[in-house]
Amino acid sequence: MFFLAMSLSIFSASNWYSVYANIPGVTLSPFADQQIGAAILWVCGDFWAVPALIIVIKRIVDQEGSLSSFLDKALKREPAPSPRSFRRQRV
Repeated sequence: MFFLAMSLSIFSASNWYSVYANIPGVTLSPFADQQIGAAILWVCGDFWAVPALIIVIKRIVDQEGSLSSFLDKALKREPAPSPRSFRRQRV
């Protein structure tokens, strides 16, 4: 969502959807309309997306113990060795 809003507002020099250029009775340019829509997506989307992301990450950490443990499990890879295991190997 953040990348889409940034792409529509900051990184774009023209409107993406030419269909808006042909609507009769609209005095706002399609590019300005696109930028207003991107601003709404960017600002209003933060009100629900960021708290939801924080809640999801907190639940993952509570269940798995850490975010890296979850990623290891989700990606089906071996967990990273702990610092204690390195100390045991050297001694």
